Amino acid sequence: MTVLFRHRGFWPRHIGLLVFLVVVFVYGCFELWRAWKMPSADASNGVMFGVLFVGGSLIGIRQVLADNRDLVVALARNEAEGGLVASVFSRVRTVEITAAPADFTNWRLQRKSIGRSRVVFFVHADCRAWPRPLRFDVRPGSDLAGLRALAPEAVAEFEAVTAPAGAAKS
Repeated sequence: MTVLFRHRGFWPRHIGLLVFLVVVFVYGCFELWRAWKMPSADASNGVMFGVLFVGGSLIGIRQVLADNRDLVVALARNEAEGGLVASVFSRVRTVEITAAPADFTNWRLQRKSIGRSRVVFFVHADCRAWPRPLRFDVRPGSDLAGLRALAPEAVAEFEAVTAPAGAAKS
């Protein structure tokens, strides 16, 4: 198997964020338990913080899982069979889909603004073996040689947009 694309650092960041949100949830439950079982003058603060921590962590977990849905963690070429194997994040695990290179169609670049000054880029592709568009998280400085072989227009557009100002275009 030849790795064409790998989302570096996905698992440590993803697991770390989920662990943090679970700790916040547990602390919120502890605050609620403490406010109800050990009433004191600050019981209303404990209830308020407990509800905020529990609710915020549940919303955060749901949002993290939804934001990473359909994200391609790795894409490899299987030389033995001639197909592509994509590891796609779905809900709480990765699903490996195997398809012919011709089944990956409609490659396109998406630019998403975050706040006023931050922009992230995704390359989307449709695959017959997956019900929704697949999403590749591309960043400046990423090794895109393998992805360039499959989606030359999308990678060229990404490199043109992220090229340093004043860089000579060839």
